[in-house]
Amino acid sequence: MNLEYTTLSNPIGLMHGKFEPWVIEWVVPHEAIRGFVIQHISTRFTVQRCRTKDTLSPQEIWKLLGHNGEERFEFWEAWRFQQGVCERGGTDKWCICETTDFYAFDSVGKIEMIGSAAFYDGDDLRAFGEQWRSKGANSGSPASGELMSTIKPPNLPDRPKCERRLIIEWDSCDYSSTCDNPTMIAVIPQWPINFGRRSIQNSTLQKSLAVKSSVHS
Repeated sequence: MNLEYTTLSNPIGLMHGKFEPWVIEWVVPHEAIRGFVIQHISTRFTVQRCRTKDTLSPQEIWKLLGHNGEERFEFWEAWRFQQGVCERGGTDKWCICETTDFYAFDSVGKIEMIGSAAFYDGDDLRAFGEQWRSKGANSGSPASGELMSTIKPPNLPDRPKCERRLIIEWDSCDYSSTCDNPTMIAVIPQWPINFGRRSIQNSTLQKSLAVKSSVHS
């Protein structure tokens, strides 16, 4: 059973690393009765302060984003599907909160968000592992919010994956820019012009950036 997604809102580059979120909705296989959409998420940061030239560690970035404890940028999260309804509307939003300390200073950097998801039949999420928690409790990641998540690799059957990648790049250290340091956005695979569906067959990650766009305000 092939999992798909529909793009509800495409990411748009703003200024100095800020961007409007990428919002998608899962399209569960029509023959599915009950189960879970489970997505493996990994977010990688390469960020350097303009003033001191020091490169931030993942743990420093984790704290700047308002989280406590050890960084949990890699995790698995699950949406329950039953009676034709996917948990929390089946939507997923990739973003960085603009009000955190992450944007409190000028920087140059790159963020790469990578997701790989599939649909799994079942009634009990614990069948894939006992470690699932919400809101970052125990083995969960606070980055998944209310969804059940885990930082420990679950025991998942082999399924074709629906893959996607979001790349954000900026340089607030270059004050010579005539565009006031726009944020560059790349989505792989490229989103459809009409915000149509993306299926597993079209989800192979490309070797180069699919698209770049910037918005001047």
